[in-house]
Amino acid sequence: ASHFDVRIDLKYDSESEKFSGTGCLSADHCFNPLAKMHGLSDEAESYLSSLVSGVVDGADITDYNPSLFNDQKVVVGFEFELKKPEPDDFDRIPLLLGTPSDGIAGMLPDDVRLFQQQRNSPVRLPSKMSQKIEIRLEMKGLEAIYQPAVLMIDNGAGSLAVTVEADDDRITIVRKLVLMKSVYEAEEWPDLRTLILADQHERNQTLLLKTTGDDEKDGDLAADE
Repeated sequence: ASHFDVRIDLKYDSESEKFSGTGCLSADHCFNPLAKMHGLSDEAESYLSSLVSGVVDGADITDYNPSLFNDQKVVVGFEFELKKPEPDDFDRIPLLLGTPSDGIAGMLPDDVRLFQQQRNSPVRLPSKMSQKIEIRLEMKGLEAIYQPAVLMIDNGAGSLAVTVEADDDRITIVRKLVLMKSVYEAEEWPDLRTLILADQHERNQTLLLKTTGDDEKDGDLAADE
């Protein structure tokens, strides 16, 4: 099986109105980005910028450090910043925790159309695949108004698990998508499609936050929405 794991630690600075964070990418076999990161120019930084902004919308890489860099596996640490996203109409800050284009989504064949409920041909993947996205957000200066719900889907194609752990200090969201086969017959497409659509669904990728310096009454109103 091929593994694609991203872990991100994120915190908010109320003075600069910025998020900053550190993270780690571990990718092997078919996910190995060695060829995309290898070069004399800024290939590695460009790849990581695309990756991180796919996981945390709007994030910009500020530094990175590969700790393992070979044709079997790449492990790289990175640092990034994120300007405070524009609040919505209820003064909530949306953090979009997306799906990296170089993860499982990037391995789907060109003829895969997620809007199609049925297929007439198999889906052929490079290998069995596992993708794990973990976000750990320090809650100092923040209040969570909306967070993804805990979710478990287990079917013939594989599984998707969304776990959420929260206390006053930190919220941790983990999304793990596992595809158990490298070839899915046409009749298995509905199960495969269910997993991929759920992984990419906005409700499983969105955090809505408020800064705790806001008026408490406004916070109560937003929480009641």
